[in-house]
Amino acid sequence: MKGRPAKIILSKSGQKKIFEKIKKFVLKDLLPNPKINKIILYGSLAKGTFGRYVKHFKNRIYSDADIILFVENDFKVPKKWKKHVMADLYQIYNVAKLDKKFLIQYVVCRKSSYQNKKNQKEAEKWGTPIALKKSKHKFIVLYERA
Repeated sequence: MKGRPAKIILSKSGQKKIFEKIKKFVLKDLLPNPKINKIILYGSLAKGTFGRYVKHFKNRIYSDADIILFVENDFKVPKKWKKHVMADLYQIYNVAKLDKKFLIQYVVCRKSSYQNKKNQKEAEKWGTPIALKKSKHKFIVLYERA
């Protein structure tokens, strides 16, 4: 991505430890909730490129953890989540800084949006895999409602 400083990629074992911490936090933070249909992690942690920037980027030194919440249309966003990006397609919230270092962002994507093929194509352009079966972007499913 343009303007992003160089990054020192963490070891696979280091990334795995961070992944496990983030997964544990996310599932404990969000579940149980009947309005959440699926939770996925995507971005650098899913691709194996999670790391430490050589200089601060967007007020952080480490990659962030990108989590998509596939939710029902009437899902209520908790007031404690901090708005980051508000768009028609999805909304992004800064939720927590795990160990005061690792920013966790929730991308809230409502059913009416993620089932729309036009929206799926648009999100794919931005690197957000809401068309999971057709996405070229790596992701890891953390939860799927039966």
